[in-house]
Amino acid sequence: MSVAVQTPAGHFPPSRQGPGWRSFLGLGLVVVLLLSTALAPAWAAGGPRRSRAMATGQPAAAIPEWTILVYLDGDNDLDDVVEADLQEMEDGVPAHVRLLILVDRANTSGSQLWECSKGVRRLHEEGPEPDMGDWQTLARFLDRGLALAPASHIALIIWNHGMGWKHPEGAATRGIASDDTSGSFITADQLGLALREGARRHGRRLDVVAFDACLMQMVEVAWAVHRWCDVLIGSEEVVPRAGFPYDRFLGGLPVGADAEKLARHWVDTYLESYRQKEPQPVALSAWRCRDLPAVFDAVNGLAKALLTTPAAGPVVKSVLQEVQRFTARDHIDLGHFGDLLGSRLTDETIRTALEKLRIALDRARLCANHTGGHLRHSQGLAIYFPSRSAFCSPSYQTLEFARMSQWDDWLAHYHAWLDMSEEVARLETEGAVALPEVVRRVEQLARSHPEVGAAGQAQIRFWAVHQAEGGRAAEVEAVIGRGWLSGD
Repeated sequence: MSVAVQTPAGHFPPSRQGPGWRSFLGLGLVVVLLLSTALAPAWAAGGPRRSRAMATGQPAAAIPEWTILVYLDGDNDLDDVVEADLQEMEDGVPAHVRLLILVDRANTSGSQLWECSKGVRRLHEEGPEPDMGDWQTLARFLDRGLALAPASHIALIIWNHGMGWKHPEGAATRGIASDDTSGSFITADQLGLALREGARRHGRRLDVVAFDACLMQMVEVAWAVHRWCDVLIGSEEVVPRAGFPYDRFLGGLPVGADAEKLARHWVDTYLESYRQKEPQPVALSAWRCRDLPAVFDAVNGLAKALLTTPAAGPVVKSVLQEVQRFTARDHIDLGHFGDLLGSRLTDETIRTALEKLRIALDRARLCANHTGGHLRHSQGLAIYFPSRSAFCSPSYQTLEFARMSQWDDWLAHYHAWLDMSEEVARLETEGAVALPEVVRRVEQLARSHPEVGAAGQAQIRFWAVHQAEGGRAAEVEAVIGRGWLSGD
């Protein structure tokens, strides 16, 4: 069951998360026409329909410092902002950067491959209608871009709607790169497949992967892509429709920037742009992928510690009432969650796990910032934690991160404990009349979570004994039997 996406009142104009959201960083990838188009596979299965040489009458340019590949999926309600971003890319691109941009739009039947370099945008080729929601289309584009536009550093920007790891269980749960023509989208794990294909074919990782899409900077997505890039840039929150100021970012990118320097410049430019535009809180972060495995290991260690700590449930419940959440209410900030938990739990195993998490996050976080408001506790990396079992998505179990860690086990355990606690609490408000249903529910929970069920039965027994001491033993025994009262 999917969680309804709620937008905090007064914070968000139309953004790339909702109907017509727009996103952050638009980096394009430049293609220098070094080879005939026949030498590299086309991004669409049908191949290029028409190719135009990008000749300028000048000698071939030297290999640039940066090639930025932009997977610009406008085949949806973002179509009307495509041209504005292309113009910003054209206006801002400096001599040491090339952009190669695959564009699919809602109001056309095909696709276009554009190159931007030295302030000029040229149409390289036109092709048949691509399925931008197919990860293999992304893989083919990567393959073609890496072959056509070699550079010292390579960045990939995915430009589209975003909803983190989500699978299609509702209108707003569709991963990234949704294509309205085909009705498809790319999942988090499929992003990893596409990046892996590019890395294997060309023998190199990407320097930077950036999501020009909402709500993508989360553990589950980072897990899928971290092996195939050096730096990961994205937002925990929605990205406004005005999008990333490509002209400012590209125009201000210093010569000689490596991946980390580019990422810092990217984050700073994005935040400064929105500080000047309007009081709309935004957030952006960049992470060193080589250090993310320690974060994943720490999350798994924390899950294990929470699973074995009986007192964790009530404390986590209180933490979830205060933790930094985002427009997708089932995304919480991982660092803030750890900080709040550490201030309230004294169990040594938990505290050790939290310290390991804090150290890992601090080491992996290249930079993370926000413009305040409701994002004041954002630390740059979200994780899935729906507040109730009714809001849990069954698709979460299919994620590679969920299969490889115990975070999903902890979520199931916590939600079982919460359900049990709320059932037992009915006895205080409804009395013995609720007892049969409470007993039935707790027994159901005991079958899937024996330790939670045992705790619930103990609480029911305590309540029953208290009622017996108050002179209501016969009433209670008639419902649950003497065995419950005695503990037999």
